[in-house]
Amino acid sequence: MLASDETSQAEKLQKIFSVWRTELDYGRQMDQWSGALTGERAPNAKAGSDYARQVDYLRVGRTGFYYVTPDGHAGGVWKVASQRWEPLDRAQIDEVRRGIRIARDQAAPALLALPASISVVPGQPPATADDKTAAGTSRSDAPQADVPAPEQEQESAS
Repeated sequence: MLASDETSQAEKLQKIFSVWRTELDYGRQMDQWSGALTGERAPNAKAGSDYARQVDYLRVGRTGFYYVTPDGHAGGVWKVASQRWEPLDRAQIDEVRRGIRIARDQAAPALLALPASISVVPGQPPATADDKTAAGTSRSDAPQADVPAPEQEQESAS
């Protein structure tokens, strides 16, 4: 559409602003829910058991997808490039827990210091959910980070 000579400059500008507003909206979204951590087994589960570890998830815009255990002893960030969870340190786990309180409207909005799920390589577009969105992870109509599909208990506070 933008390269078309048949489209007026006003229509092109309107389309650019529309896409820009949509991206701004994605960046403001924050969501949380509880569910099973796919691919992980609870520490006390017996071998061969399907009992998965229950966690609290946090999604921040399209750049961050995190989990923490209810006891706060473990947490992770989903890395799109490696397609796996990477562990968080104690300070980052505390930030995710603070983000969950913000998403539940139990705390005032604040800046969170968390690692991003996506990597940006200069000269290349960032890999986001639009590239490969896994089924079952979406908590809104917006594209999400590329994450494994958790078995969710729908308890969102968007």
